[in-house]
Amino acid sequence: MYQNLVKLILLFISLISDTNADLGEVYVDKGIEAINAKNLKKGRELFSKACDINYSSGCYDLGIIYKEGMGVKINYRKACKLWRKSCDLGSADGCFNLGIMFKQGKGVKRNLIEARRLWQKACDLGSSDGCYNFGTTYIFGIGTRKNYSKAIMPLSKACNDNHPSACHSLGSIYKIRRDYRKALKLFRKSCDLGNTEGCNNLGIMYYKAEGVKKNYAMSKKLWSDACRKGNIHACKNYKILSSKEWSTSQKFELTLNCQEYYSFKHVKVVIDVADTYEAKNWAKEHGKELCEKYYPASSYVGIYDLQYK
Repeated sequence: MYQNLVKLILLFISLISDTNADLGEVYVDKGIEAINAKNLKKGRELFSKACDINYSSGCYDLGIIYKEGMGVKINYRKACKLWRKSCDLGSADGCFNLGIMFKQGKGVKRNLIEARRLWQKACDLGSSDGCYNFGTTYIFGIGTRKNYSKAIMPLSKACNDNHPSACHSLGSIYKIRRDYRKALKLFRKSCDLGNTEGCNNLGIMYYKAEGVKKNYAMSKKLWSDACRKGNIHACKNYKILSSKEWSTSQKFELTLNCQEYYSFKHVKVVIDVADTYEAKNWAKEHGKELCEKYYPASSYVGIYDLQYK
C-alpha cells in the first residue's frame, strides 16, 4: 500500500515537471519572438514566467536581458542571480556566464576559484566553451596552479566538439612537449575550423620542419590566408618570408621562436630557445630587442567571454 502511494506521488511529480517543461518552452519561444519583434517588455515577461516555473532557459534568457539592459537598467547582480538559478537547474550556458561574471567581478565579488568551478560544471554539462575555459585555467593558473597535463583532458573534450581555440591551445601544449605530430594535427584542425593563430602556427611548423617536411611555399600560403583574415602575426611572417633579406636568415628563425613562446604567455626572449652557440650569441645582443619590437608580450589563447544563445 505504502509503495503504491509513493509510486503515485512520483508519477504526479513527473507529470507536473513535464507540464512545466512544455509550458516553459512555449514561454521562451514566444519570448524570443517578442524580442525579435522589438517588444522587449513582453519578451521579458515571458522569460520571467518560464523562470518562475523553473525552466532553466527562461532564467538564462532573463539574465541576458538584465546583463545587457534590454528595456531595463543594466543590473549585473540580478543577471548573476538568474544565471545562478539557471545553472542550478542544469543550464550549461548559465554556469558558463556566471563563471565569467565571477572572473570579472561584475554583480558578484571577484572569485577565480568559483569561476573555475562553474566552468568545470559547464563542461560537465556539455559546454565546449566551458571545457575550453576550464582547460585554460590550468594554462594560466586561474584559481589553481598551472598544470599543462591537467589542461589536456578538458581541452581535448572541447576540441573533439570542434572548438577551434581549444584545438589551438592543445596543439600549443603538445608543441611545448615536442610532440610535433600531435601539435601539427591539432593546429591543422584549428586552422580548418577558422582559428587563424592555428594557421599561423601551422605555417611555423612547415617553415621549421617540425613533424613535417620543410615547405616554405606552404608556410607562405598559410600565412597569406591568415593575414587576409586579419591575423597581424601571420601578416608579419608573410612579409618577412617574402623578403629576400629575411627569408633564410637566423633572425627570422629566432623571431618565430619568440612569437611562439610569447603566444603561450611564456615571458621568454629568443635567447632561451636559440639552438646553437652562434644563435645564442646573436640572441644575447639582439634577441630581446627583436622580441619586443615584433611580438610584444600577448596571448593568442585566453578566456572565452559571455555566451548569448
